[in-house]
Amino acid sequence: MSLADPSSPDPSSSDPSSPRQRRQTRRGRSPRQIDTSVPSPCLAICQIRKGDAECIGCRRTMDEIRDWMMMTAEEKQAVLDRLAALPKTEAPSLGTVEAGPSAGSFTGSGA
Repeated sequence: MSLADPSSPDPSSSDPSSPRQRRQTRRGRSPRQIDTSVPSPCLAICQIRKGDAECIGCRRTMDEIRDWMMMTAEEKQAVLDRLAALPKTEAPSLGTVEAGPSAGSFTGSGA
């Protein structure tokens, strides 16, 4: 097993669209301001199933969800544009909440 040469540059650091490069770009901004002009696409159906790359609710990737508050308005709009271009899917079935003696129990089609 060989380790990467520490003197060689990280290939992802030169790619402006890589998560690492976006983080470095954001860290270089001063002072840090949170943009609230673009609403989050979150639907409060936050679930990423094993093997999936995106949330079943809003369809953002983990990086997009994590970075949302730090993104600029332009970066957020780019995510919304990407989401709008995706094929439409049926909303996930979330099951039902039962009332009665076992109130609070969840009956769902869960993961």
